Amino acid sequence: TGEWRTTYTAADNKEKTVEGGPLRGYYRQIECIDDREYLHYILCQVRGDWRTIYLAADNKEKIVEGGPLRCLYRQIECINGWEYLSLTFYVKLDGTCQLFHEVAKRQEGDVYIIEFAGTNVLRLIHASDHMLVTYIENYDGEKITRITKGVAKGDSYTQEEFQKYQELNSERGIPNENIENGIETEKTKYAYEPHRTTNVSQSSRQLFSIRTENIS
Repeated sequence: TGEWRTTYTAADNKEKTVEGGPLRGYYRQIECIDDREYLHYILCQVRGDWRTIYLAADNKEKIVEGGPLRCLYRQIECINGWEYLSLTFYVKLDGTCQLFHEVAKRQEGDVYIIEFAGTNVLRLIHASDHMLVTYIENYDGEKITRITKGVAKGDSYTQEEFQKYQELNSERGIPNENIENGIETEKTKYAYEPHRTTNVSQSSRQLFSIRTENIS
């Protein structure tokens, strides 16, 4: 999306594209109205280490230090195209840093369902070579919390990437003053604390009993 300029033009029938030719057009602006195909292309290449740079929620207490939904991604991978989404993430429970892993199957509407601290409907809403943003609606049995997580291959966002992340929050009614810095937590705490690995579905049954059949 945005301004693009035609640098070169070529054709097997050159007379069509020479100066004054009927096909000598110049692009000025290109925009994808439905960017799902581009998103899918990027997602098919998503694998490896990704870090949560920022996270935000309309109910901030869920994602502050010690909150049940302060989950920081460590690895993300799309499997079989983007039919399955594999997530590895850290969360601190009862004072202990734990590493969780989940593989979720894509559902109708291009969403993934994960049971952790309630029912989470996850959607990938932005993707580029360096940046991913996930949008999650968490239902804990009482209310829905809307969450975004800004993820990167490295350990920071450029100013343009941060502005894009803020725009995505605003579009979903999440106040930007609720943004939490996730990468600093990982650098100063999670990277050095002992942890234990747990399968999400198993731990969910142990820690959380509330389930929901439908999220709108």
